[in-house]
Amino acid sequence: MFKPNSAELLDEYKGKLNEAGELLKEHESVNITIEGHTASTGKPDFEMKLSEERAGAVRDYLVNNFGIETSRIKVIGYGSTKPVADNDTPEGKAKNRRIEYEIEYGAGQKSERRTIS
Repeated sequence: MFKPNSAELLDEYKGKLNEAGELLKEHESVNITIEGHTASTGKPDFEMKLSEERAGAVRDYLVNNFGIETSRIKVIGYGSTKPVADNDTPEGKAKNRRIEYEIEYGAGQKSERRTIS
């Protein structure tokens, strides 16, 4: 989803973000929480900041390409605190450089989680 040590979105993942953008555009009562994650590099402060920047890059993509109000989008950075794969391999690190997002449909309705890595 991202180059190592970067918050720049890779073009091949924008199609997956477009799905979220279309959903938010079609359903104005839906909100989203975007969670940024990083691979572990051993620099927790850097990883936390980078994960926040990655979540912010996704927010900015949705705002700029779909006109979604920023008030409907919450961003959180988790750094490398929630790995989904082993950080000892390049493949594992790539899986940990990811965005997870939760679609919030409204009061009394279930939310839905999705991952892009």
